[in-house]
Amino acid sequence: MAKKKPSTATNKPAYPADKSGRTANAPKLQGTAKNAKSITTEGTENTEKAVQIPGQKQIKYLALILGCICIALYANTIPNGYVVDDGAAITQNKIVQQGIGGIPVLLKTGFLYGMYGLTSSKFSYRPVSLTSFAIEHSLWGDNPHISHAINVLLFMLTVVLLFYLLQKILPGRLRIMTAFVISALFAAHPIHTEVVGYIKSRDEIFSFLFLLLAMWFAIKYQGTGGTKGTGTMKNLIISAIFFFLALMSKESAITFVAIIPFTLFYFLKVKKGQIISTSLALVLAMAAYLALRISIFGDLIHSEEKFEIIDNFMQPMNFITRLPVAIAIIGKYILKLVFPQPLSFDYSYNMIPAYTWGSWEFLVSFLCCIGLAGYAIYGFKKRSVFGYAVFFFFISIFVVSNILFLIGNAFAERFMYLPSLAFCIALGYAVMSFYKDKGVLNFKGQPIYLFCLSGILILYSIKTIERNTDWKDNITLYSHDVVYADKSARIHYLLGYAYAYLEPLKGKSKKEMILKAENELRTTLNIFPGDETVKKYLIAIELENGEVAKAEKLMASDGIKNDTFSANLAYNLGVGLFNDKNYEAAIAKYKLALFANPALTKAYFNLGLTYENLQFYDSAITILNKGIDIGSREAKSYMILGLCYSQLKQYPKARENFNKALELNPNFADDIDFLSHIGVCCLEENEFEDGIKYFSQLLKLDPNNKEAYYNLAFAYHQMGNDTKAGQYKQMGDELPGKNNVPH
Repeated sequence: MAKKKPSTATNKPAYPADKSGRTANAPKLQGTAKNAKSITTEGTENTEKAVQIPGQKQIKYLALILGCICIALYANTIPNGYVVDDGAAITQNKIVQQGIGGIPVLLKTGFLYGMYGLTSSKFSYRPVSLTSFAIEHSLWGDNPHISHAINVLLFMLTVVLLFYLLQKILPGRLRIMTAFVISALFAAHPIHTEVVGYIKSRDEIFSFLFLLLAMWFAIKYQGTGGTKGTGTMKNLIISAIFFFLALMSKESAITFVAIIPFTLFYFLKVKKGQIISTSLALVLAMAAYLALRISIFGDLIHSEEKFEIIDNFMQPMNFITRLPVAIAIIGKYILKLVFPQPLSFDYSYNMIPAYTWGSWEFLVSFLCCIGLAGYAIYGFKKRSVFGYAVFFFFISIFVVSNILFLIGNAFAERFMYLPSLAFCIALGYAVMSFYKDKGVLNFKGQPIYLFCLSGILILYSIKTIERNTDWKDNITLYSHDVVYADKSARIHYLLGYAYAYLEPLKGKSKKEMILKAENELRTTLNIFPGDETVKKYLIAIELENGEVAKAEKLMASDGIKNDTFSANLAYNLGVGLFNDKNYEAAIAKYKLALFANPALTKAYFNLGLTYENLQFYDSAITILNKGIDIGSREAKSYMILGLCYSQLKQYPKARENFNKALELNPNFADDIDFLSHIGVCCLEENEFEDGIKYFSQLLKLDPNNKEAYYNLAFAYHQMGNDTKAGQYKQMGDELPGKNNVPH
């Protein structure tokens, strides 16, 4: 019996099919009679309407819209320059400056090795972003605009990938629009401006991008969420590789060793064995990363190394003392996500108080955390999306919380780049809760939904675009943020340094900039009195401004000992003043140099020489001998000592020092001034034969030296040889110039 050909209407799906063969717009059937009643055999609706969720073409349009949103929000970062630590990562990083040729070194050294030569684990191992900087340098040189554009493109790629990934894991028929709303909120959230607008923070972007790819291929391995390649080992290996790259981008990616399996378990009905194998693959990737780190640094954490208090004020605290501070800071993070105003690139000492167990900030934050955790646990069985967001937030924030171990900063907006996704998920679902299911997808009759979504996105966008302009250059960023972060010692210090040594502001003279720098650095010391680096820069600024008394007062304070930096600066200023024959001012600078660094031998000589020029011979002798006592055995020092003793008519000491100078530097035997000075000393001591020797040598070098002829005439006369005395006197008289008395 011939089979009947199925009717076209019966086999035509009522909803467009996606690439997996699953109808994208249809409610997912669970295989039960109850669920099946809503769809007839002809594919038409029966008792309930199906919401028309976008098909693949519409999904691509939504992805394109997200890409455009990212570019629109961050295009104004592209004209910006290098700021803050971009120099340490790029322009002043000797390894990055080698371009592609430096990549092998970047793969086996710490993040700041190329700038400071630091190789310890405390200073991070993040070769992925540094490698990208090296490649950029080979292609375009040091071009901040190219680097900013790459940051924007990487961020855009991350947001689009996030959109596609959320579709695979979120429940509900409106999952695609929900994924779009969450991704749009993530793209627009102002707290991400530091990561996108700060070139050095590309490590955060790379890390999150690779984590999303790791989760994408983990889902493909499970064969859920409409993905292909079910259960293939290839997808699992790719997932592990991307997780390894995320760790190589930034250490905080380690939290996804828990987040990825948890997400699979929470949202996707997969086999227990597949979750275990996924977890094992991630653990192996993590173990490979840790083994590599140990091979480079020798261990995971150098326990003897400490962070600076100005970076993380919790450094000296024990666990019990630190815990209420860390919990209170979590509350601050939550508040910053909810209300991202004001924003600052720095929250170091003394922006955050040392909260105690009795502080209301700790109590509020603790109760908030307990409430959120309780809600997440309560909603666990129901697989609540809000509950998942809470779990995601606490897991991802753990490594930057300073609870179990300290990190380099107490608080930083860039630390919220990954945890902020949890907030965007919760906020996105809250916005979608106002969407009224009318059976078809349109925005008519959705005033509350549209008002909430558009209102939040507009406010976020305005703040984001406005904040991007603050990252234009260092002075713009520092001067803006210091208004809100007025208790930050570091911002005041950086602004002071920028005023003193970077490009001056338009309409401001150098003197005005120096005064601004002085005010900022003094504010820094008021906040953090123990910062020796700031004292040194302030000393330098006072010296450049001619405020010697202020500089001396700072040098007399604790912590400024053997300060080579300030000493050399004062010395160089002294040299300039000496060359301008401003000897008294030069003396002040040389004294200041020796005050800062008593071992600066060149300052002893220059100070002695300056005294000699002022005819302060006793002072010159004292300071030159002091320099010799600490190890400055230079011929020129003995030469000046000889001159000073000669002027004081202490001829035996003068000859003694002249002879030491000649011993150390035989070239003095061909120096006319030296021969003249030592010759005169010989004549004054009645050592006429020695005097004749030196003046005869002088005439070989300078046959027209009138004084040499007269001194030889005097010497021969004193020895009773008037014939030769007369001959030399006559030769001297025949030379042009004034006839001087011998020696």
